[in-house]
Amino acid sequence: MTLLEKWLTLHLAGDHYSLSGEPEKAIKYYRRTVLLDPTKVTAWVLMGHAYLELKNGHAAIESYRRASG
Repeated sequence: MTLLEKWLTLHLAGDHYSLSGEPEKAIKYYRRTVLLDPTKVTAWVLMGHAYLELKNGHAAIESYRRASG
């Protein structure tokens, strides 16, 4: 499996859990995606959204800040 394939697999797992109403699990997978490639903005943004679902504004802002560079 290539790095891109691994990244996409983790990202899609995060999306699945996010859409399933399981933001804790989504964050786990989005966090792994940004460890593989911290330049991918979508993972940071979606992780921020998941943190908002958990009412964790501080972590959401940090994720959004990382997404903006």
